[in-house]
Amino acid sequence: MAADGGALKDINEIKSQFRTREGFYKLLTLSDSQQRAGLPRGPSAGVTGGGAGVGLVQGPGAANSSPGFLPPVRVSMVKLKPEDPSEDSERVCFNIGRELYFYTYTNIKKAVDLSKPIDKRIYKGTQPTCHDFNQYSATADSVALIVGFSAGQVQYLDPIKKETSKLFNEEFRSVDLQEDKVREAVTVLLKKHF
Repeated sequence: MAADGGALKDINEIKSQFRTREGFYKLLTLSDSQQRAGLPRGPSAGVTGGGAGVGLVQGPGAANSSPGFLPPVRVSMVKLKPEDPSEDSERVCFNIGRELYFYTYTNIKKAVDLSKPIDKRIYKGTQPTCHDFNQYSATADSVALIVGFSAGQVQYLDPIKKETSKLFNEEFRSVDLQEDKVREAVTVLLKKHF
């Protein structure tokens, strides 16, 4: 035990940032969170009051690449064009290791019900390293999601319709492919074809 009692003081302190094996987390204000998500800021954004959330911050040293550690959690969100304004208007996708989850997201004040995913996929041979939605074609009935994998494959799928799925680069099996290259390929495919 520390002679100055410093370790005991820190137990009751509320952290604004912390590091885990999955990555570096930092408490974000609502405006910071909206800015990262590409949403408008200020009074025209239609958001009243202040708020905060915890976001994953990626950067050098944010994740450990040792085999025993989990990769960082990746999150993608899309705002839908609802037919009825009272409908849920956002979807969120995130992956933890080899599992990919897709949920309805209502708002920052109400947590996502993790017991009711719209879609859940578990990949056996490779793991998702990045994903993104086509925000221009997203509707309540169809959402185009493209996923990049650690071995270089890229998958296009629709987690709502579930019958739409295409795998690109299937024969490519590079184990030393850099994650940035996969993310780049996902971005190019999304802009070019979807």
